[in-house]
Amino acid sequence: MFDFYAPDLAYVPHTDKKNFLGGKITKYYMQTVFPWLFTVDSEGWGGNASHSNAGWEVAPDEDKTFELFRERALRGESKFDQPKNEFINNLGDFIFVPLQLPHDETIRYHSNLKVITWAVKIMDWSYENRINVIFKNHPANPASLEDVRQFCKRMDNCHFIDHDVNIHSLFKQAKAVYVINSGSAKEAMLHDVPIVRFGRADYNHAVIEGDINDLDRTWQKVQNQPNGIMKENYRTFYNWFINRICYDSTNIGSFLKLR
Repeated sequence: MFDFYAPDLAYVPHTDKKNFLGGKITKYYMQTVFPWLFTVDSEGWGGNASHSNAGWEVAPDEDKTFELFRERALRGESKFDQPKNEFINNLGDFIFVPLQLPHDETIRYHSNLKVITWAVKIMDWSYENRINVIFKNHPANPASLEDVRQFCKRMDNCHFIDHDVNIHSLFKQAKAVYVINSGSAKEAMLHDVPIVRFGRADYNHAVIEGDINDLDRTWQKVQNQPNGIMKENYRTFYNWFINRICYDSTNIGSFLKLR
C-alpha cells in the first residue's frame, strides 16, 4: 500500500513497528485513557513505545498538570461513563485489581502474562495471606472475564464486582492497585495510591514493578515504598507525559510537536 501511494509520512493506529513492520516514514498513534489525548510514536504505543523507558526531562510545573487531572478524577470522570454509586467499604484494607480484556493487544504484545493465570495467582497468594482483593470487570466486554468471576467465588477474601460503582471510589480506598499494564493505572495515580504493574507500560518508572512469581516480595515493595517519592514520581510523570508526550485532539497547536 505504501509503495503504491508513496506517502511522505504515514500514521497507523493501534499497532506498532514490531507487528506492522512499517519503515522510517511510519508513525503509530493510539488513544490514551484520557479520550482526547493521543500518543504518536515511531516505535508504537504503551509498553512498546520509544518513550516507555525514557527519562522524564521536563520543566517543573508546580504540580499544575497533576492537579488539573486530579480535579477530573475527584469528579468521578473516567474513559468509560461511570455510575455515581460510591463503593462502600466493609472489608477493611484491600488490593484493587481493575481487570483488562484477555484478548487486548496490550496484554498480547506488552506482557508475558495471561489475565486468568495472573488473576488466579493473585487470588491464591491473597488467600494464603488473608488479604482482601477486589477484582473489577471490564465494561467493554464483561463476558470475557467470566472465568475470573468463577474463580473468585472459591475464595472468601476475593470479590468480583461489575460496572456498578465508580472506579475512582475504589482507587481512593485501596491499599494498592495491581494491574498488568492497564491505562487505568494513570487514573489511580491521581489518588496517590501505590500501584504495581506486571507488564510493560508507558508509565514503567512511575510505579512498582511486580513479580507474579514472587508476590511476597511484591507486597513488601508496596509496604516499603516511601510515600513522598511515590507522590513526586506521579506528579513528575503527569507533567512529562501530558505536556511532552501526548497530543491534544482539542488543541491543534499541540501537534506542532510532530515537526
